[in-house]
Amino acid sequence: MVAAAKPWVPDRQEVIWIDCNPQAGREMRDPHPFVVLSPRAFNERTSLVIGLPMTTAEYNADNPFVVMAGSAKTGKASYVLCH
Repeated sequence: MVAAAKPWVPDRQEVIWIDCNPQAGREMRDPHPFVVLSPRAFNERTSLVIGLPMTTAEYNADNPFVVMAGSAKTGKASYVLCH
C-alpha cells in the first residue's frame, strides 16, 4: 500500500498566487501574487495562510503603507501592500 502524498502547504516568505475574484468596489481583482507571512506549521494546522498582496501598479509608489519589493524580470517595480 502506498501512502498518500501530503498536500503542499506554503511557507513564510514564499510567493503564491491568489485569485481575488469576486471583488467589490476598488478591491483587487483577478489573480495576484501574495507574500506569505505565516509559517508552514501554522498554515498546515489551521488551513489558513496569512499574507500580503503584491502589485506592479505604479500609483502605489507614494502609498505610505507599501513596501517596494524590487524589480521583477520585466523591469517594473513590485509593491507589497501592507494596509
